[in-house]
Amino acid sequence: MEIKNFAGIVTFDTGIKQFTRGDGGKEVGYRYPITQAEFQQLKLGRWLHAQGFPNIPIHPLIAISKSSTIIEVIGDAQEIATKVHHAEYLPKKIIDLKTEQTGQNTIPHEKIEKLLLRSSSAHEVDLLQEHSLRFSDLLPGVCCPYCGMLGMVRGHNTWNCTRCQKKDKNAHLAALTDYFFLVGPYITNSIAQHLLNHPEKSSITRMLRGARLHYDRRFRRWWKKR
Repeated sequence: MEIKNFAGIVTFDTGIKQFTRGDGGKEVGYRYPITQAEFQQLKLGRWLHAQGFPNIPIHPLIAISKSSTIIEVIGDAQEIATKVHHAEYLPKKIIDLKTEQTGQNTIPHEKIEKLLLRSSSAHEVDLLQEHSLRFSDLLPGVCCPYCGMLGMVRGHNTWNCTRCQKKDKNAHLAALTDYFFLVGPYITNSIAQHLLNHPEKSSITRMLRGARLHYDRRFRRWWKKR
């Protein structure tokens, strides 16, 4: 199931496999959702076949999350009608597909479920290495959640933006989240001082503790809890 969270008008062109969104002004093109879902269908089918389940029916569906989104079609409207639906209609669609399957070979749902869970693993990627970057290439500082300026100043238990004058107690959490996503699962106090561009060790310690990180006394570093 491919989910699209677009407002306004979305258009499926079945002839040239094009998907666009318009908001009354500018029209923007995106990857064709049906092609995306069918590619996942193909990969899942091959994987199930390799696991000894060659005849499992797989139905690619497109969910348009907003009920207010208008769906327009250029070309084969019937093709779109069978695969593209507003999210609120999908439970009925799934029930209809299950009803169609009644009387055919029983699908070993529990076996496939357990197999999927056993085979599932985190997709570990070193993003910095993949893009030929180093930690030193990342700009330090806390980004203002209101105006986007990098370089908020730490005041008394809060961050102050010198551009829009807004304050935010937890603006540093976004920087920490980015760090764990880009760099690794742990951070030291000194690295956090550099990352947040704030030299006060005790203040950094309070922020890391407030972020619900686990402190490893042996290695003197903070871990992100799973």
